[in-house]
Amino acid sequence: MTSYSNGASRSQGFSIVEVIVTVLVLSIGLLGMAAMQTQAMKQTTDMNRYSIATLHANTVAEEYRLSGGSDWSETLKPIRAAVQRDLGDDATISLESEDELQRITVSWNAGKSNDKQQKQTVTVYARNEP
Repeated sequence: MTSYSNGASRSQGFSIVEVIVTVLVLSIGLLGMAAMQTQAMKQTTDMNRYSIATLHANTVAEEYRLSGGSDWSETLKPIRAAVQRDLGDDATISLESEDELQRITVSWNAGKSNDKQQKQTVTVYARNEP
């Protein structure tokens, strides 16, 4: 047994203040990591939708080139249905022609930010080649 001359005993371990500070620092770090993960998942979803919209616009451009610019009112119906299925019911696709240049625009709502709907748009230009 160890005896101390002044009667004080040595305490070993951590104080409650040290434990509370450690838990606080770890909590802030974990909350930051969770926020980054949430943001990364949102960005991944947004980029996935952007890729899908680009794919649909490029499909319309290629189909338009292959058809030689024929009437597209009936041809766009199944493509519009696919765009709405993939990007939401409010998604639209349009084809506008100016001489030999076609502008294909796909628009959709990407969600809310600060209580405002965020409208996303992809525009692809195609040229009718003879």
